[in-house]
Amino acid sequence: MSTDYTSLGIRKETKPYFEQAKEAVATELGEEPTADQVVRELVEAYCGGDACGRWLDDGA
Repeated sequence: MSTDYTSLGIRKETKPYFEQAKEAVATELGEEPTADQVVRELVEAYCGGDACGRWLDDGA
């Protein structure tokens, strides 16, 4: 059986950074983000894509 998701594990030593990113994403989105939304924002920002929630409008 195939799934379209994967699990996300945050290491103890990086958890403070993830929580900081989560707060920043919450500020931008205006709501409590899921872990996958936080990761998507980080990837979009790092790769130069549509950061700050703009990717939500593209149906992705």
